Amino acid sequence: MELSLDANTLEIRLSPLERLGAVRLGSTIRIPLAQIRRAAVEWPARGLGSLRLPGLHVPGLIKAGTYYSRQEGRMRREFWFVTGARRAPLILALEGHCYDLVALSVEGAGQWAERIVQALSPVAGEPSGGPRNAGTAPNPQGSSQSARGVPARQEAGEPA
Repeated sequence: MELSLDANTLEIRLSPLERLGAVRLGSTIRIPLAQIRRAAVEWPARGLGSLRLPGLHVPGLIKAGTYYSRQEGRMRREFWFVTGARRAPLILALEGHCYDLVALSVEGAGQWAERIVQALSPVAGEPSGGPRNAGTAPNPQGSSQSARGVPARQEAGEPA
């Protein structure tokens, strides 16, 4: 799996073997940064169960593919490619994307979370007045640091 980040988009490129495990036709998942609400390295909260359509799950080894779970009273569509149970995955909470959550086992997950959180924050001198999205990245001691901001809809001048 390869991740790349530019000024506007996070791209996740799956190898042919990863595509096979995730039962996914396309090799690239593109996520506009404006649709990322949070980036963290953690195990997501468990819902009341999930439905795998399509995908692969071998407990403790791999969870890959598209999953549907009920959380907060609504169905969420999630993409998972998590291998092993030792390291927490990179979690991306999304809004306005075809997935509500993306969970990935990726080398350097903490650094990726930090890079994404930084990319979500405005460049110094930008007139937005604060981070455009919320994100969480681990610090070197393993606890979480939070970079919270004003939700994007409030920045556009809309009431909360």
